[in-house]
Amino acid sequence: MSNYITNARIKQAIRLKNARQYDTLIEKETIIMTESLYALFKRNFPYVRREEETARDILSNPENQLFFHKDNAGNLVGAAVVHKNTLLLLCVDAPFRNTGVGSKLLAEAETYVKSKGYKTITIGVGDIYLCPGVPVKEMPFEEEISNIALHPQLPENNASYFIKRGYRHAWNDCNCFDMHMPFTPELLSIHPPETPGIEYRFANQSDLPSILDCTNAAEKEFSKYYEESESYAPDSHDKVLIALDGDRVVGTLMVDQEAEGEGIGSIGCTTVHPAYQGRKIASSMIIRGAKHLYKSGMKEGFLGYTYSGLDKLYGKAGFKVCTFYFMAEKSLS
Repeated sequence: MSNYITNARIKQAIRLKNARQYDTLIEKETIIMTESLYALFKRNFPYVRREEETARDILSNPENQLFFHKDNAGNLVGAAVVHKNTLLLLCVDAPFRNTGVGSKLLAEAETYVKSKGYKTITIGVGDIYLCPGVPVKEMPFEEEISNIALHPQLPENNASYFIKRGYRHAWNDCNCFDMHMPFTPELLSIHPPETPGIEYRFANQSDLPSILDCTNAAEKEFSKYYEESESYAPDSHDKVLIALDGDRVVGTLMVDQEAEGEGIGSIGCTTVHPAYQGRKIASSMIIRGAKHLYKSGMKEGFLGYTYSGLDKLYGKAGFKVCTFYFMAEKSLS
């Protein structure tokens, strides 16, 4: 990551004649800064779910550009982390807000992105992400959303800060959100719908060709996740649930344990072959997948980076929207 190291540290590193000493110093500085960034992220976004190891890897990416602000004691109290033309993180500790720190960091990030030849800057999702966009309580795109139970710590009017600075919600016709549910015994009383002629089981490696036939027809961008998945091994905690019409896979669902932390399960990448859509196969898979996670010892379910329409589908198993995202984008031209 660029911009990590203080001038004093750089001078110290230059003075070192031993390459191993230099590398060790750089590594230590990287670890220290990553620890500080992760702590800052957790303090300011307690409602964002991201598995700790994943978040640390993202924050320590060597391609990142970091802009930061420290207090008089040298503690990190504000930071902007940029990856390519994406602002992965912008946050300032509460005592230092409304002092111009955040605006300065954002301006530095925008200037840097523009200097690299990009015409736009986005917040949240790029090649990597800590969260899909700016976490908000208000839905950015006005529509009817079912099954809402927002996180109580979500701040009011989070998007207005960015709107005033020229950002817009880039998803013009839908919303992005996370969904959550506690896994309780009541889940077992939800009966998945049955479709005549359709059976369900967990997939093994030999099912992959038929799985890809289904995903390619239904949602081709999901195929790579199924193709690269390690969930087909018999001893894997993660599973791929499939719906079968005879030997033909007509529906797929990823069912993952410990997806964003201990005791947190997740389901996603739902596909149903176009010839079989409208027959409640997706609903059946989702309920079955959630039940499997509960029976496997997961305490709660979390679905990240979902979008309009899926609130109704995943809501059938009990998931509710917990966080909306302002998918921020700004032209730099």
